[in-house]
Amino acid sequence: MHSRSLRNGTSLVPTLLTTAIVSSCVLCWLNRLNTIVLRPYLDEVFHVRQAQTYWKHQWREWDPKITTPPGLYLVSYLIGALGFLIFRQPKELSASYLRFMNGVVLFSALPILLRRLLSNIWKTPDSLEHERVVSAEKEPGWELHLTVLNISLFPPLFFFSGLYYTDLAAVLIVLEVYRRDLERTSMSDALKDPHSVNHFWNTLFSRQTVLLILFGLVSLLFRQTNIFWTAIFLGGLRVVKTTHSLCVECRSSDIATIARSSWRLRQVYDPPVNMACFEGTVHIASYSTPALHTQPADARDTDYLKACLSIGIMAVANIHIMLIALLPYLVLLGAFGLFVLWNGSVVLGQ
Repeated sequence: MHSRSLRNGTSLVPTLLTTAIVSSCVLCWLNRLNTIVLRPYLDEVFHVRQAQTYWKHQWREWDPKITTPPGLYLVSYLIGALGFLIFRQPKELSASYLRFMNGVVLFSALPILLRRLLSNIWKTPDSLEHERVVSAEKEPGWELHLTVLNISLFPPLFFFSGLYYTDLAAVLIVLEVYRRDLERTSMSDALKDPHSVNHFWNTLFSRQTVLLILFGLVSLLFRQTNIFWTAIFLGGLRVVKTTHSLCVECRSSDIATIARSSWRLRQVYDPPVNMACFEGTVHIASYSTPALHTQPADARDTDYLKACLSIGIMAVANIHIMLIALLPYLVLLGAFGLFVLWNGSVVLGQ
């Protein structure tokens, strides 16, 4: 109990410090911006006007020059309505208030979300940071919080935090979808055990999977391009994870042998990034053991080409399992496809 309290106290210091730095930076930036740029800037003209239209409950009015969905304006309405219930303010949504809402309220949520996301990533067994940073007895501490600070102050992200643009809200919801995906219950045991039908269906329609789909659908309300991150990118990661859960390591470095082994023997060739290379010399034998040796490699037969080939063949050879594992992402793709059919194109307006 004492050691846990000590770790929590130690972790509290970098949390408070990094949060204070981020908050101070964004407040200074907002103050500077609102002093110099008094009127809506560039696309803010359309975004501010549409948010004000929704604030007046004119839900059917839409500016045809806006090409992105109304997620940002709906969030602004909810935050504004909550503020009005508590403080009786604001009575109207000005550009400065909307910037404040975007910069302070949403940007303050970014470090919190990043800390939770990075903690999940670093706890993943195949993460490069797993052994170095996180263990059962060790908190990530300063490294985690400084990484959060570094990402939060990433220039394009920080710059647009002071403007009423869709960038920040879109990033937040995509990060939340990614975090939900990491928290999904692994389906590897159910997929490999033909007798665990009940466990399989319980896993497939688990709370984590349902939340992933719901947050994925919400992400499409902010930016159409979010479909790439929530369905294609995360779906690709799921293919790789499912492949590794079904396979054993392929020890050969010959590309023909890799192809045959991936198809017939459920072997996958996928060396860690820090051991893979594009050309020149390739690590062969068992890349999961320290006893590695190298041999010259043809530039056409790089580790990356071999890994893509091996995973692709494995996915095709086990297509029924892959389709089941990819069901949440296929739901998101289907929903986006229905939107495109209904709208007539990917973008809204003109």
